[in-house]
Amino acid sequence: MKIFTAGMVTESSDLTPIPTTLNEWVIEKPDDPESDASLFRQLLLLFREMANDKGWDVAESICAYALPPGGRSVASAYESIRKNILADLENAMPVDGVLLQLHGASMAYGYDDCEGDLLEGIRTIVGKDIPIGVELDPHCHLTGRMLSNTTLMVLYKTFLHTDIRERAIELFDLFADTLEGKV
Repeated sequence: MKIFTAGMVTESSDLTPIPTTLNEWVIEKPDDPESDASLFRQLLLLFREMANDKGWDVAESICAYALPPGGRSVASAYESIRKNILADLENAMPVDGVLLQLHGASMAYGYDDCEGDLLEGIRTIVGKDIPIGVELDPHCHLTGRMLSNTTLMVLYKTFLHTDIRERAIELFDLFADTLEGKV
């Protein structure tokens, strides 16, 4: 088995007129030191560790995040992140599944549903039969576009978000069961 992992995490609000530019995004690359990994990249590293324990190969892309929450991202910033993730996926093909760390409430100018847009791009590349699993914040904008392009979704169950790691493990286990034909 071969899986692909990536992350894009930010929460956008139209209540602030101040846009989120590429300068506010932190882009972590797969070869960055693990000791400096953000929480979201740590979850991608957890996916890698769990996949390696199963003997699976992992193709990793970036983990991009912009915290704290801000205004809509500038379109070119989102498009750059999306382009990077989709190019990495194209280069990794074929894959048996995709695991993502997302927020679920990311917006950019011209994109009311960044996660849905990204997921649609991923679905176009991998096809309709490849499982796509995502972990989301519970106050995401759960859209039809997100639902129609995802196989598995697991949301944090606590606020403050103290169960993010546990939900990542839950997602991976459901994802593995799906790939292994148990679900």
